[in-house]
Amino acid sequence: MAFTFARDYEKWISSDSGKVDYPIQGAFIIPVQNTLMTSQTIEFMFLKNQQFLDNYKADPQLLPFFCGQHWYSNQEIKNGDLKLIWLKPFDNIELFNNFDIYTLLESINKLEIILDHSFLFSDITYCVDIGTGLNKQLLAFHKKNFSVGKAFECEDRSSVLNTSLNTNQITSRESIAMQLYIVGNGIISLGDIYIGLLESAFMHFYQCCELLIGTHKDSQIETRVNELQVSLEDRERISKITRHVFIARNWFFAHSGYEQKSFYKEDKMLIQNSKFSSQVIRQVLVAKWLSRYLLSIVLKTELKQREFRIYDSTGIESYNFNGNISDLSSTFKIPE
Repeated sequence: MAFTFARDYEKWISSDSGKVDYPIQGAFIIPVQNTLMTSQTIEFMFLKNQQFLDNYKADPQLLPFFCGQHWYSNQEIKNGDLKLIWLKPFDNIELFNNFDIYTLLESINKLEIILDHSFLFSDITYCVDIGTGLNKQLLAFHKKNFSVGKAFECEDRSSVLNTSLNTNQITSRESIAMQLYIVGNGIISLGDIYIGLLESAFMHFYQCCELLIGTHKDSQIETRVNELQVSLEDRERISKITRHVFIARNWFFAHSGYEQKSFYKEDKMLIQNSKFSSQVIRQVLVAKWLSRYLLSIVLKTELKQREFRIYDSTGIESYNFNGNISDLSSTFKIPE
């Protein structure tokens, strides 16, 4: 799996944070979605709270999850109000303003590993108790996921209407490649609702390419591509794009490049550098384009490439790959 964990977080600070008397005692509240076994897992944490407190009393990352039970009730859990509460005091406003969200995210990761459960969330708020519970909000973070967009222009629709595909002549290998593409296309359409989906889509597109090219070895790409029934110019383009996709796979979606690349050794870079994540995640568009182009060649039919874009966390910058070789050294350059 690719090391593309980082997402930007939009931060909001209440003007009231400068009016309260420090030190303050509050907690970060993380509402989580009711995915498989989430309610049972949180209820387990609630019911076994004392044992958790005893077990993790010396752990500054995990202990805060079990110190705010009086702000949560089992009835809320049963009603579907699912959340994690992470106790956090602040001695002064400077510490409050400079709080690093990744401190909390690392604690959540640690909890998820111990519980063998992943929590799906987008918003985090910090609230203080002013006598009526945790209802005074002073700080908030919102996760800014990547988003995706697909076009279906008039010319696309006309092209689709005129596309024919004779499935009676499709080989077993081509059929499997089609299924890999279809699954990848479905996954990428889900976007970035959970970290790992876009990376999973990349691997399905890559496997489709590998199957149609007939090799996973970089040294054999040119030989295999030369067997395709396309022009010399097209072979050169396909070879370059295939090599690009294979490098992306080896460096970021497998293990072969792990020890050689310095960025793997930089402390916390992989989980806190959203620019790095964006550069890697864009490679899914290259793999998608290549896999569909190869399908078009081996199936001997012109398959329309609908425009597909990935938007960065700002929602302003977007990226689309249309087979242009020059884009591989600019917009879709593999980070080194």
